[in-house]
Amino acid sequence: MRRLMMIPMLLVAIACPKDKKAADTVPAVPLDTNPVDLSGVPSGLPSAEPDTFKPAKLPTPQQGGAQSSYPEAPGPLSEAVRREQSATTFCYNEFGLKNDPNLRGNVVLLVTVGQSGVTAARVGNSIWQPSSGGRPVNNCLNERVKEAIKIEAGSVRPGTYRVPLSFTTR
Repeated sequence: MRRLMMIPMLLVAIACPKDKKAADTVPAVPLDTNPVDLSGVPSGLPSAEPDTFKPAKLPTPQQGGAQSSYPEAPGPLSEAVRREQSATTFCYNEFGLKNDPNLRGNVVLLVTVGQSGVTAARVGNSIWQPSSGGRPVNNCLNERVKEAIKIEAGSVRPGTYRVPLSFTTR
C-alpha cells in the first residue's frame, strides 16, 4: 500500500522543472512613457449615425383591474416607499437589469397598513417590456418590500393602498 502512495509522489518529483538559469539572464525591456499624439491617426470607423431612439410610452397599470378599487397611498406611506427606494431598486437591478439591460416597466404595489404599521405589500399589477423579464422583479418585490417600508404606528389609517412605481434604465 505504501508503495502505491509513493508512485504519485515520484511522478510529481520527476515532472517538476529544474531551476532555469537562462530565464534569469533575460534583460528587462524598458518602458516607453513618452506621450504620443494620436489625433492624426486615420480611423477606419464609419461616421456616427443620428440617434433615432425614442422610448416607448408604457401604459400605466392602474388603469382597470381590481387594484383600481384601492385608494392612492397617503403622503406618509408614499414618503416611506420613496425613502426605502433602495429595496425596490435592488430588485430591479439584480433580478431585472442583470437578465435584460433594456427592461423597463410600471408596477402597482398594494400595501396593507394595520394599527402597528405595514402588515403586507405585494405587486397588484405590473406592465413590463419585454413582458417576460419582470416576473423575477415582481417576486423580489413581493419578498422584500414589506420588510423595507417602515411607518410610524397611527401615521396612516389602516387599509390597503396603491403605490405606483416606475422602473426605467437611464
